[in-house]
Amino acid sequence: MQIGEYLRLVTEADGTKAIYCRCNQRISRADENYKLFLVRRDLPLRAANLYADPHGLSGDRFQYRQFLCGACGLLLESEIALAEDPVLWDVEILGPPPGGAP
Repeated sequence: MQIGEYLRLVTEADGTKAIYCRCNQRISRADENYKLFLVRRDLPLRAANLYADPHGLSGDRFQYRQFLCGACGLLLESEIALAEDPVLWDVEILGPPPGGAP
């Protein structure tokens, strides 16, 4: 099953669901925040090519985070966050509801 443009949800031979890059690199189990298993680059906000800064976000307070596949180097995700904020968990795979489908 496709998750966005570059990620796939795969059921492995043992029944485990995992997230894979389009290059077939296994990234993480489906119940984990896949971004924590990628190569992460923390850059200044200006690296995001924001030409205007109407809210005064420049400086060290905010980061432009890039998350790349460790095997092929493909940029899989990016986010802008406060430097001290944890990585956003934006793709959370849940199993079927208890008792099966509604």
